[in-house]
Amino acid sequence: MIQKHKERVMDEKEIIDNVICNCCGKPVHKAKDICGKDMFIDYIGFTDNHIDRQRYPEYIEDFHLCEDCAKKINSTFKISVKKIDI
Repeated sequence: MIQKHKERVMDEKEIIDNVICNCCGKPVHKAKDICGKDMFIDYIGFTDNHIDRQRYPEYIEDFHLCEDCAKKINSTFKISVKKIDI
């Protein structure tokens, strides 16, 4: 048997208002998901925690690029970006 009661719970969480491209400074595109919540599309998020903790022990780099800036940067690579079909 399950005995239940109703309880009001207040929860605090971070809500993302915008994602800004670190390269051009423009906000990335926002759309609604099937539940009506905001979702951000056409951007790439990078988080780099350096493996060599002896040389870089104190920080993690975190940045975001819009699709246009990512394409511009990718076009400058000497070794082209590997594209994987999903």
